[in-house]
Amino acid sequence: MRVKFKRGKQKLLLERAISKAGSERKLKKVLGIPNQTVNSYRNERIYISEERLIAIANYLCKDLSEVRKDIDCKLDDNWGKKKGGFSLINKHKQNGTYEDYLKYLKKRGSKIFVEQHKKLKAKDPKAYSLDQFNRFKKSALYKSQTDRGEVVRNWLERDTANFLFSLGLDYEYEPHIKANGSMYFPDFKVNNLILECTFWSDSTTKIPNLRKKLFDFQRAGFNVVFVIPEKIKKFYKPIEGHIISDLQASVAQIVRLSSQQEEW
Repeated sequence: MRVKFKRGKQKLLLERAISKAGSERKLKKVLGIPNQTVNSYRNERIYISEERLIAIANYLCKDLSEVRKDIDCKLDDNWGKKKGGFSLINKHKQNGTYEDYLKYLKKRGSKIFVEQHKKLKAKDPKAYSLDQFNRFKKSALYKSQTDRGEVVRNWLERDTANFLFSLGLDYEYEPHIKANGSMYFPDFKVNNLILECTFWSDSTTKIPNLRKKLFDFQRAGFNVVFVIPEKIKKFYKPIEGHIISDLQASVAQIVRLSSQQEEW
């Protein structure tokens, strides 16, 4: 923390310290403060830190409470950055470059964010994926409760969980699975079967992701089905061989796939 003296008081304090030491250079040796900094303190170009103020007061054998009477206010540690930031913003506003500056900051911030995440992911992929998933769960709207007591994201996950529970199947909700080098948290896992619930009517961007999941899970030895409402089933033709739309009519298939060890 730094302190701001009343006008002229900081200069007076430093001149007394310099006079006692004999010169700015000698004061540097006594207190360990660089020459240029001593000079800046003396000319009130920069404010003194609380730590150095105490050192100067002790050197002058002055009661610190007496010195504090000359202090105008205390400043936050990052006051200089705040001041510089405000000055820079005002400068851009005056020059008409404020919008461009905001775009630059956003782009720079995004780049730093991406680089940080790359480093964290490379250092420990499993810990990274678990951390990101836990963050997602805290921010997502998990608001549908199942008969078994979990809170899930939507009605389709709730109905699927209740269906599995009614069959007496010991399912896992959003387990952490590494498949073909990628980390996943599938909606449900029952033994060897993975069930993913989705009801996007616009599947243009969804299909490539589902295909990759299907491939990775199968490479890891799992059977995979996608639970999709009947009314939007037509949008998922590229993976129609792995779709279930009527859970009640799929009891035998669910049980069979959950117990198989080969790829489906």
